[in-house]
Amino acid sequence: MTTIDVNGTEVTVIKIEDNDYISLTDMVRNTENGSVLIGNRLRNRNTIEFPGIWEHMYNPDFHSIEFDGIKNEAGLNRFALSVKQWSERVNSRGIKRKTPITPKTSPLPTAHSRPQKPSRG
Repeated sequence: MTTIDVNGTEVTVIKIEDNDYISLTDMVRNTENGSVLIGNRLRNRNTIEFPGIWEHMYNPDFHSIEFDGIKNEAGLNRFALSVKQWSERVNSRGIKRKTPITPKTSPLPTAHSRPQKPSRG
C-alpha cells in the first residue's frame, strides 16, 4: 500500500491482483460530508452508467442483468446504492469496498476505484 498526494490530500493506493486502486474515501476525507458525497454519486443514473459500461467492457463476470435493474431505478427518490451493494450485485471489478484495519483506528468502510483499465494477459 502506498500513498499519492492529490491537491494536498494524501490518498491511499492499494494493489489487488496486480491492479492499482485509489481510495475514494481518502479523496473526500477533508470534505464536509465526504462519505455522503460518494453515496449520493451512486444515486445518479448518469454516474452509474459510466462504471456499468466500463464493467461491461472489461469484466467478463459482470452481472449485466442486475446492472440493468439498478440502472432502471437510479435517479428515483427512493433509490439508494452503497459501494458494497454495487460491488456485490454486479460483481464489480472497477469499484470495490475495502475495510482497512489499522492499530490506530477502528475498521471503517473505504471505497476504492480503479483509475485505469485492467491489462489483459
